[in-house]
Amino acid sequence: GLGVSLGVRAGGLINFAILAMMLGLNYLSQYGISGIFNQSKNLILYLKAFLIPSLIGYAIALLFWPFAMQSPIKNVLKSLSELSDYGVNIRLLFNGEMVFAQSLPTDYLPRWVLVTVPVIILLGWILHLIFISKIWKKYNPSGLFLVSFSFLFPFLYVIYKGSTVYDGWRHMLFPYTAGVVFSALSIGYLVDKFGSKPAIRNSMLGVCGLLLLSPSIFIIKNPAYPYVYFNELVGGISGADGKWENDYWGTSVKQGVEYLENQGILKEGMTDTITLASNFYYQLEKYVKPKYKDHVKVVYVKYRQRYDQTWDYGLFVNRFMDASYLQKKSFPPTNTIHSITANGVPLLAILRDTSKYAAKGMAAIKSQNWPEAITQLEKAISEDPKNEVALSGIANAYLVTNQPEKVKNAVDKCLEIDPDNTGAWNFLGMYYLNLKDLNKSADAFNKAISISSNNSIGYYYLAIIEQQKGNLQAAVDQAVKSIETNQMFAAGYQLLASLYQQAGDNEKAAQIMNMMPKGAK
Repeated sequence: GLGVSLGVRAGGLINFAILAMMLGLNYLSQYGISGIFNQSKNLILYLKAFLIPSLIGYAIALLFWPFAMQSPIKNVLKSLSELSDYGVNIRLLFNGEMVFAQSLPTDYLPRWVLVTVPVIILLGWILHLIFISKIWKKYNPSGLFLVSFSFLFPFLYVIYKGSTVYDGWRHMLFPYTAGVVFSALSIGYLVDKFGSKPAIRNSMLGVCGLLLLSPSIFIIKNPAYPYVYFNELVGGISGADGKWENDYWGTSVKQGVEYLENQGILKEGMTDTITLASNFYYQLEKYVKPKYKDHVKVVYVKYRQRYDQTWDYGLFVNRFMDASYLQKKSFPPTNTIHSITANGVPLLAILRDTSKYAAKGMAAIKSQNWPEAITQLEKAISEDPKNEVALSGIANAYLVTNQPEKVKNAVDKCLEIDPDNTGAWNFLGMYYLNLKDLNKSADAFNKAISISSNNSIGYYYLAIIEQQKGNLQAAVDQAVKSIETNQMFAAGYQLLASLYQQAGDNEKAAQIMNMMPKGAK
């Protein structure tokens, strides 16, 4: 157990500490403090009870951990330190809102546990609180202390340290197993206390069985991704859709590949070359490349930029999608030919792109061929009026070609489908800026920045707005943010330099231009 837990996570070191603590407490309860000095034989027995399993467990962990092999003490402690302050700051879907991994609310772990563990486990925890004194009298207190400490301390420690956790509470599965024992003891106590008559006892056990049905049926129905289970407190996975992450590891990609194989789209001996796109490139490539080699080309695209490349079929997991987009039921999109679902909730959408209108339109935008971009994107929208990528792209094209009413119409339609589309909010801000409505323009850019804090374009235009309002210092502050969020943003440097020139500080303006990296654009 020690070897497996440490070999999987550096946090498994806590199990070594728990073993030492429990042996120490047991020794003190048996022999007292004086036993440390006058019970040398017993002390040696306890030390063996700690050292033998600990050393063997440590060796087992090292066998499967090359980094730790290089320096068995230093690198293990280094990994533990990294685990406490892991440098991942991805956006997460939590309780209907988007949060960042390094600035999670304090209740992140408790809330996740509350909505994902079976109700019967929660019931056992509640019963323990109600009958705590009697339960601790009935069972071995030192054993209960071991179970409760093993369960609660890791959670409390991670919350206290503000450690980076993400993708639910998978990092805490080891201590949760002790929590299951904790719950089971409470339910066992209740049955023993009130189930003296066979009818009552059988009824209580029957209720326990019924409460176990929901997670059991879910696992049977969804064997490929049982980890997306949610309990009845949030209405199951249907109630959690758009509020909590589900298939964060993209395991549904495998089922997507199997669907393509069952349909004969992917098959042994195929002669054509098919291009597959996905926001989970790694998994998809591992599934198809060994089998189909050069006959399948796999490309990585983010879902919101899914038409930045051309492809035949796209396999897109609902990971990293904004809460508002999922809550609008905009996923899966219209050109979906098949969805991989769990209890009816889509985890992955398989798209087909036959016309390539949207991809051609986005390619035209990159080459600044605006008439061609409008022609192709209008075709894409005619084919799929809910294509938010095409709507955002055409808003950009209309903006450049000075068609303000069409800009507003395209942006409104895009935000109806995808309310937190940063690009659309930026274009709306530019639309109002062209109309000289500075307040509405600022509101749109501030909204875009609230969605994406690294929105250099938003800060850039807020600087222009402040400049037009005559707030020179506020304009400088916003321009500084535009280059802090994107150090290759040439327009930000140029604007900041011009603001210093306007303030009469030509020396500072020259410094800013000298700071601009080569290749900035």
